[in-house]
Amino acid sequence: MVGFYRAITAAYPEQPGGADTPWATTPLHTAGDHVELKLHPTCADQVLLDIERLAGEHRLMLFDVQDGSVYPPSHHTDG
Repeated sequence: MVGFYRAITAAYPEQPGGADTPWATTPLHTAGDHVELKLHPTCADQVLLDIERLAGEHRLMLFDVQDGSVYPPSHHTDG
């Protein structure tokens, strides 16, 4: 979880009220078993792609609270 949080905030820093941030709320809510990401509705599609990629790299599941969708980690092959 920590690795994912560090990676996503390195790519998209938590800047309250910044025009260039995809985050609707900062700081991001973190716990031992999840990170809650509230995105601006107009954030770039690339942000979503990066979240999905980083979640897969860290073998994390994504859950969309708006529609209840669950996205298991993508399968990566090593080597």
